[in-house]
Amino acid sequence: MKQFLLLSVAATLTCSMSFARIWRVNNNSGVTADFTTLQAAHDGASAGDTIYLESSPNSYGGLTCSKKLAIIGTGYFLDQNTDLQAFALSAKLGYVNFYTGSEGSSVEGVDFNGGSISINVNDIVVRRNRFSQDASPTSQNVYVGTVNINSGASNILITQNFGIWISSNSSSTGI
Repeated sequence: MKQFLLLSVAATLTCSMSFARIWRVNNNSGVTADFTTLQAAHDGASAGDTIYLESSPNSYGGLTCSKKLAIIGTGYFLDQNTDLQAFALSAKLGYVNFYTGSEGSSVEGVDFNGGSISINVNDIVVRRNRFSQDASPTSQNVYVGTVNINSGASNILITQNFGIWISSNSSSTGI
């Protein structure tokens, strides 16, 4: 009986520790969320967690990622698709750099306003993001965001993004 009880307790603890958490990031005044910057959310999260970036007129900064995370923004062009969102603002980021430990991470639905992504590990997904830059209405320049793939990274999925330029700085496979 003692062995059965010990086994039951061990199984329960193992199952309860394996649940991934969901974190909210919001930097709007008067809104209570888990974090106000993406880097702070990363630092407080555990590998396997999901981070939701909520609508905001302000950027959530940049991220140096060393954990497997799912980063999900609100999407973009929300002002052109009215009545589908409570707020027509995107979730803006400056940059994301994926380093050792972040293998298996994904980033989607984010507006990289003048920013970029640097991939230095395998198994990264970059999906449904917008790479843009605020410019004056008279500007003739079109900014295209960059996804840099470094260190021979492989198994990288880059799909359904808007305004993107992909640069591979070394021999990479499975992109």
